[in-house]
Amino acid sequence: MLKKELSDLEIVTKIREFLKEYPDGYDEYAKEFIERCALWGRDTSTTVSELDQIYNYLGLDQEDNNIYRAFADLVESKFDINRPIYEIGGGNLPTVGKILALRQQKGTVTIYDPRLIFTKTDIPNLNLVKKPFTGEEIVESDALMIGYKPCEVTIPMMNYVADNNLDFMVALCDCAHDFPEILDEDGLNLWYQACEWPVYRKFYKEDERTKKPGEKVRRVKRLSMEEYGNPSPIIYNTIEVKE
Repeated sequence: MLKKELSDLEIVTKIREFLKEYPDGYDEYAKEFIERCALWGRDTSTTVSELDQIYNYLGLDQEDNNIYRAFADLVESKFDINRPIYEIGGGNLPTVGKILALRQQKGTVTIYDPRLIFTKTDIPNLNLVKKPFTGEEIVESDALMIGYKPCEVTIPMMNYVADNNLDFMVALCDCAHDFPEILDEDGLNLWYQACEWPVYRKFYKEDERTKKPGEKVRRVKRLSMEEYGNPSPIIYNTIEVKE
């Protein structure tokens, strides 16, 4: 949600100046949309990623009502962030990864996305990679992999997480990419389950079926950020004692 102390003119002016600074950052349709909907965030905590990221990058959003900070808080509440972190599908501008990099005492954050507007940063532990994550990159065994609505790369990302036994947290999108013909509640639930399946299958096969009561097992859990206008679940891995 946009800062109340900023006037409409101030917000629109800052966004127009940003678009002029990065003329090749968005196509003409996206630029027209961003200018036309520049004030969308007046009444809601989340709009579309292009706008939300610009609000965050320019410091136009409220500190206490910001979905990127809320997601970063969730990541930090569940995992040690002082290690290698990889954000997949980070979008046009660094948001969640940047927030976590500024909080790290050690470690690095690497953001992969072919849409990144720039790759230079003055944050020494933040790496911006303007290309898709292919799964052929070298990722440390103790790395944490995150994604805030990485859309069509979600399932490949989850396959990689499962194959390499990595910690993860992903805020799922509500696009139902692999189920475009059923964009209703049932279709979205199928999409959510498909995103969870690679890790759930591995955890069930290697832990739930083999471990005895009292032993530790890995599980996939869900969280919510509905208070920020985001109805889609957040999935992450955890360790629990089997009953």
